[in-house]
Amino acid sequence: MAGNLSVSADIAVSGMKAQSERLRIISENMANADSIGIRPGEDPYRRQVVTFKDYIDKETGAKMVKVDKVVPDESQFPLKYDPNHPAANAEGYVAMPNVNPLIEMMDLKEKYEKIQKQVIFILRSKDSLKNATMVKCLELFPEIQVYFHDFGKDKEMTARRMYVDSEKLPLMVITEGPCQGIFAAAGYSVGMADMLMRIFEA
Repeated sequence: MAGNLSVSADIAVSGMKAQSERLRIISENMANADSIGIRPGEDPYRRQVVTFKDYIDKETGAKMVKVDKVVPDESQFPLKYDPNHPAANAEGYVAMPNVNPLIEMMDLKEKYEKIQKQVIFILRSKDSLKNATMVKCLELFPEIQVYFHDFGKDKEMTARRMYVDSEKLPLMVITEGPCQGIFAAAGYSVGMADMLMRIFEA
């Protein structure tokens, strides 16, 4: 009996160590979400991804888990037109870190899985569904509802009513009931997905 408890404890510890490393990398990604180049055409921070692997403990024969490696996310950097920025390329575009709210949602998979039926994405066009990150997010959360809208006057009216900037996307709104907005944020900032989840839970 004692031996079984010891093995169970070892398995739990191995999982906790792996999870701790995963959370450390997520925190590092979030901390660098605004880290961009300082010279023309220089790359910004590239998101890091943790991979895990199972192994058999030689002493107990139990299956454990550990971090396999930390690798860079090779997805494309989003581009922002800012010709006056020192990192702007010849066309005036600045490469931004490939860290965004969708990726944060996927990093918080365990929490967002529970509420995915209550999440709605409103996209400008079906072309948005071709984005690799969007594809991955919707595969992970298949019950998220997706609608399409041209973002015209409705976006501006919603933003004004919630006292946020209508020119900044994404526009994120938490509602209580069909029409009562209780929180809104415009534009991406570090930790946004986590903050939205905390407000939702509260």
